[in-house]
Amino acid sequence: MTSLEVIDRQGLGPKLALDKFHSICCYVVEFIVMFLRSFDRFFIGRREVKP
Repeated sequence: MTSLEVIDRQGLGPKLALDKFHSICCYVVEFIVMFLRSFDRFFIGRREVKP
């Protein structure tokens, strides 16, 4: 069974599934950006501490 068939069986239109997928992608991207920023700050702090 393809994922599209599962979506149709659940009564969700492809558009709704796409919106859900898009929101999940946005959430993941935001999480990665936030993680990288804190990582960057951590490394900059480490670099400044070392003589």
